[in-house]
Amino acid sequence: MAKITTSALQTIAFWHELHLAHWAIIGLAALFLLTSPDPATQMMGWAAWGVAVLFTITTSYFSGRHRELPDWFRCATTVLDCVLITAIILGLRGPITTYVILYLLAIAGAALCFGPWKTILVAATAGVLTSGLVIFWFKDFDVIGQIIPAWGLIISTAALSLALKGRVLEHIQDSQEHAENLERKLTELAVLQELERAVYDLQSGNTLQNIAEVPTKVLGFRRAALLLTTDGKTGDLPYESYHSYRDTFSPLPPLHFDRDLFAAIIEKNRPFIVDGSQGSPLMAQGPMLQIAAPLKGEQRPVGVLVVDCDDRARIEPNDLEVLSNLAKSAVLAIENAQLHNQVQRMANLDGLTNVYNHRYFQDSLRQTLREAQATRQPVSLVMIEVDKFKNFNDSYGHSKGDQVLKSIARSLEVATQEWKGLVARYGGDEFMVILPGVNATQSIQIANDLLIWVTDMVTLDLQENHGLPGVRFSLGVATYPDDAQDPSSLIDAADDAMYMAKHYGGNQVRTFRETDPTLRQERAKLRGQ
Repeated sequence: MAKITTSALQTIAFWHELHLAHWAIIGLAALFLLTSPDPATQMMGWAAWGVAVLFTITTSYFSGRHRELPDWFRCATTVLDCVLITAIILGLRGPITTYVILYLLAIAGAALCFGPWKTILVAATAGVLTSGLVIFWFKDFDVIGQIIPAWGLIISTAALSLALKGRVLEHIQDSQEHAENLERKLTELAVLQELERAVYDLQSGNTLQNIAEVPTKVLGFRRAALLLTTDGKTGDLPYESYHSYRDTFSPLPPLHFDRDLFAAIIEKNRPFIVDGSQGSPLMAQGPMLQIAAPLKGEQRPVGVLVVDCDDRARIEPNDLEVLSNLAKSAVLAIENAQLHNQVQRMANLDGLTNVYNHRYFQDSLRQTLREAQATRQPVSLVMIEVDKFKNFNDSYGHSKGDQVLKSIARSLEVATQEWKGLVARYGGDEFMVILPGVNATQSIQIANDLLIWVTDMVTLDLQENHGLPGVRFSLGVATYPDDAQDPSSLIDAADDAMYMAKHYGGNQVRTFRETDPTLRQERAKLRGQ
């Protein structure tokens, strides 16, 4: 996750590397030199001032090329600052106490950059060096009147600067902690909002994909995968997976997953960093670091959520806590989505046969024809009706007739899987099969195969399990766009074909193109009644 990693010390050191204190000293020294009452003695001061300018420009360039400067270099530059300040003061021929503010700026800069002991050491070194140079230069130097006050100002300035820096650092640290807490709360709020959107987006069917996108779009992870269990069995591979990527322009391959790793993660209670000891070591290879979060419902495991980052330095303790909260909320959203799907499926199923009902069939046929029109693909429709089903009910009773309908529904679902067919109970003893992408020629062969398969399977089931005789069927086939252009016309065409199959004795397949116009008119009259 993207975090603020720049510390307060690094920020202050950065400003010091820009040498603001150096330029302040140079500017103040120039003011002292310009206002000196003795221009004849300023040659040494101006020479030292020029060296200070060149020195500052050089160190600024060096620090700009190398952001992380060693401490010895910083200490050396501070000591050299004091040497140049002393040379300027010698050129001014004045007492140290008059120009001690120049030293104080240098010491304050050292306090900003170093810790307490190094700052005091730099201040003491600068004081000793300055005292020695001044004593050497001035014969009548006043130790009590100049050296002691100068030392006192230097040490007190160092102590005051360190104390002030400590207070500033505390304030900055408090501000950073407050900002991090605020960022964490905003992140948690964003996660909750995304999960709430996922929960309320149940109708779109994108709930699980929305949950998978929260770690990348909201939390800033590089890649995420949501994998669900199969009926809560921890030893099975997930039957559903959803992936998301932060960079959609150059997506990465899906996260590697295997049976052992899935089982290891699902048994955990909290998110953890994958290091290769759990399941497959492939997850932990390379520069990417993965975090795995188990998703556990009240009754059974739901799945796992796996994320990875750009590098191993990006994982922080708060990441695990945020993912733990995300996992808890995601479980509720997933269970709600699954419950919604179950309720939705129940609303779309026929109560007796457990295949799709008439309403869902009509909606699906309209949607399938819209997609077929957009992609210029054919769609075939097969209508199946039981021959002489009224006679069967009269002979064996309606409860036995219901058993026949259940057996037909199961057989049709198995038989149409190869062609991705949708099976629905149209009404009474009539069933419909939608065959997307199947043209008129293919539909005839498929319908004949269905007739043989369903007749054999239903007869075997009724005879062996219920002690009932087998039944026969009539099948009618119509194809979009050859036989009809809209759902209603396609249903009528399949109905006409099925009626012709029954007219000629049943137990056969007929297509709409084979139907007699007279029979079509007769069937139309029956539909109109």
